[in-house]
Amino acid sequence: MGETPPERSAILPLRLGDFALSTLTRDLLLQRTAPEGGAALLSGGYDSATLERLGKDVSGSRFLYLATTLQKTTADLYHSSNRRTDAELC
Repeated sequence: MGETPPERSAILPLRLGDFALSTLTRDLLLQRTAPEGGAALLSGGYDSATLERLGKDVSGSRFLYLATTLQKTTADLYHSSNRRTDAELC
């Protein structure tokens, strides 16, 4: 037959850590805080028009808050008793 897939909660931290939202938030933060020199550090997953459109009305401090929240939640999931709920509340 096939391999039994791992329990969803066992792989959730990896998926959240690799989640595109983290990468997008990082790229938006870089574009906002270093519009000239930060281009070389961007992931390449989003074109500049998309980043400009998504980030035009959002402050740099908001992007920093989002990036910090995602990073903290990803780290805390390893110690959580209910990873799925924690990720959903993030």
